[in-house]
Amino acid sequence: MCRWLTTAVLVFIAITGPASADEPPTATADAAAAWEYPGAENSTSSEVGPLYNSVRATTDDLARVAAHYEKKLGTRTALARPAAGAAEGGSGKQTAVSQDSLLPSVDGKRPQARDVTLLLASQHTKDSCLMLVISRAKGEKRTHIALTYISNRD
Repeated sequence: MCRWLTTAVLVFIAITGPASADEPPTATADAAAAWEYPGAENSTSSEVGPLYNSVRATTDDLARVAAHYEKKLGTRTALARPAAGAAEGGSGKQTAVSQDSLLPSVDGKRPQARDVTLLLASQHTKDSCLMLVISRAKGEKRTHIALTYISNRD
């Protein structure tokens, strides 16, 4: 029984083929690569059709990562204002940024900072839809970047 199961698994792998690092990147992966943070370590990435998703981490501080994406997005993340959020744009490009870095206000008191700073950004153009979640917890040595890129070209 075990020999039959092993043979069946090997035949299945031979037919379907394992994912290969030698496969050329798709147009979606190439376009999404332009949004990856330089030098960040890849924790996970996946792609299906026009959707690409990755999670990466870098030792660069949150302010440096936010500045990088502000430049790429063409907007401000308002990192110094934890309750900030805004949306802007016209017919060709719409961008939204916000933060979720405060605890809910209790009894009308000023909200307190969370143990994690969380920046959210999204951008929609005729070619793509991008979503970013950038976070760093207090005391943590790495900034995390979760990126979802959807190509509108397919």
